[in-house]
Amino acid sequence: MSMYINLFLSAIKPLSFFLPCSAIIFGSGLAAFNGVVDGVLFTSLLVISILGQISLNLANDYQRAFLTYSRTSSTNNERHKQVRISMLKLLLGCYLVFLLSLILLSALTLEDSILSYVLVIGIAVSTLTVFRLKTRGVPVLHKAIDGMQLLSQFFIAGLLPSLLAYHLHTASMSGEVLLIAGVFSLATLLPYFSDRVLAIISKHDPVRSDQMPTILTQTLKLQKLVMALLVICVLSLILLGLTPILVCFSLIASPSLFASCMTLQHFPEVDTAQSQKSKVTLATFVFAVLFIVGLMFR
Repeated sequence: MSMYINLFLSAIKPLSFFLPCSAIIFGSGLAAFNGVVDGVLFTSLLVISILGQISLNLANDYQRAFLTYSRTSSTNNERHKQVRISMLKLLLGCYLVFLLSLILLSALTLEDSILSYVLVIGIAVSTLTVFRLKTRGVPVLHKAIDGMQLLSQFFIAGLLPSLLAYHLHTASMSGEVLLIAGVFSLATLLPYFSDRVLAIISKHDPVRSDQMPTILTQTLKLQKLVMALLVICVLSLILLGLTPILVCFSLIASPSLFASCMTLQHFPEVDTAQSQKSKVTLATFVFAVLFIVGLMFR
């Protein structure tokens, strides 16, 4: 039992909670923009999203410890196997509790809503896809984009949880909300690129700024492209009249995001990549919060 407790506690990484919480804050903020506020539901969604992130952290720890590690060491003792099996069991247990909690919350809030169950199924499938990728092999670093992981990140970190939070609050859905949530989901892709940059630099360490691997250069370019697209989409929402003009305050986070890429282009080091990864995660959270604050001042 102590092993499960230790593994669970090691997966509690507060900094990683900002991303899932930002999706719940964003979806609930959209609901508040439409006049619906429910503190109990909001708190419940935050707790469940944190549990889901702990499950993802366990999957990340498993990948690093038993897949990447197994390719660099021949250690294969009984203790090693026991920890590996325990981590898989704990991962499955956390995932089931996370999924059952979402189903129960949906049933108690909107028992006759088919859309809420569709969104929960989408979250469940996206999460399983990520688990499968992380428990079957090491990160794919020979190409700039892993399409399946990128798509899963878009759905699981941004679109689906924000839509579920909105729908459970309002019992409705519209094309405008879907479009706005899609714009927010672009921001949730940025931590994915930061993770890949850190993995690439760690693999090729030491890396010189004048001789960076092609894959690293391409990943940084794609990250900047998504940032630019995010800015364009936010301005487009304002020009189309879908959001108040004060939503542009969310773009205050954009200089931090662009500065992260520029820093890594000049200082492609592991420590720098780790710190910039944290900054991008926090900047994504700030973007979501400022976007919602801008909505409130219509």
